[in-house]
Amino acid sequence: MRGGRYSYEARFIRGLPIRTIKGTGADAARHDKVSSLVGQTLAAKAQLRQARTDRDRDFYENKYAALDSQIDALVYELYGLSDEEIALVEKEIENSGRDKLNLRVEKALFWS
Repeated sequence: MRGGRYSYEARFIRGLPIRTIKGTGADAARHDKVSSLVGQTLAAKAQLRQARTDRDRDFYENKYAALDSQIDALVYELYGLSDEEIALVEKEIENSGRDKLNLRVEKALFWS
């Protein structure tokens, strides 16, 4: 972070352990599942913004949270994180605020 903003230039992210998906196997299946869940998450977020009643808002908030948790679990599995590492990640997410983190990830994925 520089000047209060994140920069996604190659020199800043080159060392990140980003997995590439090759071929058809377990990684490709996991990728397809994550892609599907991301699409469902974005749709739930859009539906949440359009919700008119408290009941609808609760429904889409819960749906979004459940989908988000499934994505987290798949990513933890992809990187082979231990229970201790998952606890560290979850603590950081809790401290930084999940919505802020998700917004940064969405921007990185869809605007780069």
